Amino acid sequence: MISKNKRAVIVIGAFVVVAIVGLVGGAYALHLGPWEEQAQSLDLGPVIARVDGHPIYMHEAKARVQGLASIHGNVEDVLGKDWQERVLRSLVDDQILREQAPEFGITVTDEDIQAYLDKIQSLIGTDQTLEQWLTAQRMTMAELERRAELQIIGSEVYDAVTKDVTVTGAEVRNYYQTNKEQYTGTDGNTPSLLELSKTIRESLLQQKQDDAYAAWLESTRARSEIVVVMDDWWRNL
Repeated sequence: MISKNKRAVIVIGAFVVVAIVGLVGGAYALHLGPWEEQAQSLDLGPVIARVDGHPIYMHEAKARVQGLASIHGNVEDVLGKDWQERVLRSLVDDQILREQAPEFGITVTDEDIQAYLDKIQSLIGTDQTLEQWLTAQRMTMAELERRAELQIIGSEVYDAVTKDVTVTGAEVRNYYQTNKEQYTGTDGNTPSLLELSKTIRESLLQQKQDDAYAAWLESTRARSEIVVVMDDWWRNL
């Protein structure tokens, strides 16, 4: 149940802030692993919301907004006029993923984090060290590791939730027959079902997986106790 004395996060579909620019764009925040220890020394600011009793801090909201702004500029242009609600909902979903990970047997090891950091270094290239890149991004290593941890969890939870999703041959044929005209070339010729079968199957599978994940996230969110502690948290950014 959501506290009657606090405004609940309004659920409209399933909003998930995904990775932006390869592996380095996701602006996630975690309360597990080394984060619990770091919380002792970091200035996290006030609690702005709670999910099943677990706090979401102002620090996390600032990091999320700054991450989006650094990539896209004006956050409202990207998320719309209700960007404050969408940002908070993404932070709520982060916490839900953290809580649900053990249910799927998901843990993140030091080796997983190091592999993530190595991948980022490979994307940066040899002109900069990871430390120099972090300085340019105004980000600490602890912050990057925290984002990495939840991005890994998010990816593995998605895989676990959608592992049984399949596409039948009938679905592929039906889609082809219904949308055949979109594959017709300027010469008037349309590739055969055999030629397009793999492409259509992959597209349908991705859509069905996304739908299954969105439904799972929405139902899991609905079962969570979400309490907004600070309605106007965004005024303090």
